[in-house]
Amino acid sequence: MVRGEELKYVQLANTLRDGIRDGTYPAGSELPTVTELREQHRVTVVTVQEALKMLKREGLIDSAQGRRSKVLKERQILQRSASYVAPGPDGKWLTWKQQCAELGIDGWQELGRVGEVPAPEEIATIFGLEPEAPVLVRPRVMFADGEPVEVVDSYYPVEVASGTPLAQQRLVSGGSIKVLTEAGYAPVDCTEELTFPLATQDERNRLNLSVEDRVVRMVRTLSAAEGRPVEVHVAALKADRHRLTYRLPVH
Repeated sequence: MVRGEELKYVQLANTLRDGIRDGTYPAGSELPTVTELREQHRVTVVTVQEALKMLKREGLIDSAQGRRSKVLKERQILQRSASYVAPGPDGKWLTWKQQCAELGIDGWQELGRVGEVPAPEEIATIFGLEPEAPVLVRPRVMFADGEPVEVVDSYYPVEVASGTPLAQQRLVSGGSIKVLTEAGYAPVDCTEELTFPLATQDERNRLNLSVEDRVVRMVRTLSAAEGRPVEVHVAALKADRHRLTYRLPVH
C-alpha cells in the first residue's frame, strides 16, 4: 500500500475511534457501511477496509464480510500490582494469564529476545552501575483477547539473573519474583513511579495507538535485602484498558 493511502486509513481509523470513545457510536451500535463511510469521508473502499481492520485488531469493533461493523463493549484490564510482588494465600504468585482469566479474558504474552544489553541511563542509575554496563533484559508484549495492551522490558543485574530461568529464552513459570526469591533475592521493597506521556513511535506500533494517545508508563523497582535493586520493570500500558489498584498499609 502506498504511503498516502496508509495515512488516509490511519486518519479514518482515528476519526472512528474518537467517535466510539465520545459516544457517537456507543457499545452495541453499528458503524456506517463501507459505502457510507467511503462517501462521507471521500476515501477509497480499500482505505475504509484497512481502517476497520485496524479498529478490529484493537478490539473496538466486530466486523465480517456482508454485515455492518458492530461496536464492542470495552473491557477493562485490572492491574493489581501488589498481587504480583507477594504470593497469594495459596503460596503462589499471580500470573498475567491467571489475572485475565479471572475477568473472563484470554490473556497471553509474547517474549522478545532475552539477553544482555548495555544498560539505558535510567536503568544504570537505579542499579548503581556504570553507564552502558551490561544488564539482562526480558522484553514482552501482553495480550488480552488478541489485543496488545502492554509492552514491558524487565531488567536484572547480570550476576542476579545469570544461571536462573530469567536468563533463558522462555517464559518463566510462576513469574520473575518467584525465581528471584528462590535464587536468594526475595524482594522486600517495591517502588512504582507512574507518568502519563504520549506514546512513543515504538509503543504506537506495538500497541496499535494513534499519535494522540497517551500511555501509563510504569517503572517498578524491586529491592532485596539491604535495599539492593534486583529488578526494574519498565512498562507502557494502554491508558484506556487498565485500572491500577493499590492497597497500602497505614502506619
